[in-house]
Amino acid sequence: MKFFLLLFSFIIFIVDLLSSQCNTLLSQNGISSQSPGDYDSNSKANKSNNGIINDLYDWSCPGVSLNPYWEVDLLNSNNITQVVVYNRNCPPCVGLERVKNFTVFITSSPLGSVDIATASNNGSIYKQTNNISIANGAAVTLTIPNINGRYVRIWAQYIVQDYFNLSEVQVFGCTGSAPPTCSDGIKNGDETGVDCGGSSCMPCGSGTNPWTTLGNGIYFGQQSGVHIGKSNTNTGSENGYNLFVKGGIKSEKFKVELPSNGGWADFVFQKDYKLLPLRQLDSYIKQYQHLPNFPSEKSIMEAGGYEMSDIIKRQQMSIEELHLYIIDLELQIQKVRGLEKRLADLERILRKQ
Repeated sequence: MKFFLLLFSFIIFIVDLLSSQCNTLLSQNGISSQSPGDYDSNSKANKSNNGIINDLYDWSCPGVSLNPYWEVDLLNSNNITQVVVYNRNCPPCVGLERVKNFTVFITSSPLGSVDIATASNNGSIYKQTNNISIANGAAVTLTIPNINGRYVRIWAQYIVQDYFNLSEVQVFGCTGSAPPTCSDGIKNGDETGVDCGGSSCMPCGSGTNPWTTLGNGIYFGQQSGVHIGKSNTNTGSENGYNLFVKGGIKSEKFKVELPSNGGWADFVFQKDYKLLPLRQLDSYIKQYQHLPNFPSEKSIMEAGGYEMSDIIKRQQMSIEELHLYIIDLELQIQKVRGLEKRLADLERILRKQ
């Protein structure tokens, strides 16, 4: 019986998901703006939502800064499902792409003059980051989990001041409020409870629907485990874990247990441990640009992160090795000082002869 309830809830979930796919272009009639200091009179904000894509001379560009932005007011609240950002088609500009490292913010009220750090730390604001540089004449599509909002801001995050050239930004979604579903986390339509009862949802009290979503907050049973602050689109990064939290966790205490087969790094202090000579260590760092026994940045990115207990163990191992290097250097310094003293004594004896 439980299997059929799960199957029924899954079918409802799929039907709701398919019925909620709205592809209305919302941004073309919106009012656009950008951060102060237009590049020139031909690079106004409205060039990026006028329907002209990849034209050499039709793009917006705010003044040079660390965090330039472009924003569109959709005029009404809508359930947003997709944001597509186009780079300009500029053959002479190949290698100078300026559409990269940006975050999409979706809000119901204007962000105004708030800075990007404050907006990024505001947990009530939906945001999605793109760190891929968009090639000349290309575009990147960001899937948005049916977020209700009116204002969409594309905000660049640069290390040094630069321009932010946008050919076109297209925002897609459902106009107005989304129709009631059995996975929206509220009692609506003809439901007799939250996401249960009525003509479409599974009966209330017949068991927990593992495919239920609660707004943008929590998604349970999409595969297994609990998903917080995440869209229904599986990125693969949470596979094998019971809890996935997008946006970070803040806690007063955090305890990591050692894996049963992992142990700690005390083996570094055993007599038979082979410490890598400093010259070999120097050569390794110069060749690979990271410490031995540590993953490279590229491998961490490809793996979707790193295991906390494993990296802490490796860091502890490195700290213990540093202490061994220091102790060895101190012993060598003492030997040198001993030789210096013997040399000084020998010089005094020679002077007396």
